[in-house]
Amino acid sequence: MLIAGLTPISETLSARWIRNDPLPASGVAAAVALSAGINPDTSVTSEALDHLLLAAELVARGRARVLVTTTTTERYPPGIISSAIDQSRIVALLHQDSAWLRTPETHTTRDEAMFAARLLQPRGIRSIAVVASPIHTRRACSTFEAVGFTVYCVASRNRDPDGQVLGQGPADRITVLGALVYELAALAEYRARGWLYHA
Repeated sequence: MLIAGLTPISETLSARWIRNDPLPASGVAAAVALSAGINPDTSVTSEALDHLLLAAELVARGRARVLVTTTTTERYPPGIISSAIDQSRIVALLHQDSAWLRTPETHTTRDEAMFAARLLQPRGIRSIAVVASPIHTRRACSTFEAVGFTVYCVASRNRDPDGQVLGQGPADRITVLGALVYELAALAEYRARGWLYHA
């Protein structure tokens, strides 16, 4: 922990780990914003907001034709809250004239990929941008590739200081290293389950 906190090892490892693909000149058929957490007041977390705003930006700039959001839920007193509540508010504020599609409720990245495939592939959509948190990009995009998409991975901006991968202090470096270790463990699990793309 001392080494991780006082040296740039977490920055070096995470910079090499993050997948961020250039989009083709012709753009992609859809931009998929992955869900993250939900707050008790029904707002999505800053991580989820970062995903949604960047995916919407790709659509607004003509780099993707369809905006897709995945849906997650959280149980808070007095009941279950869906990410679709705040996503609807945000998309309405952005005045999206393009198509907006939402998956049913998901619990894992694998669910997000499977439901996106059921939603998009019957429409002939195979080329997508997957917008995910920087450390999550490698596993997320491989999971979407495994269900038949051609994926361009887009690392989201990150407003949460705990999720920044560059220029951190000692505590931030340890947090990023912890996130990287989590992703490595999750990647191993997904590989064992056959949920990752194999070229």
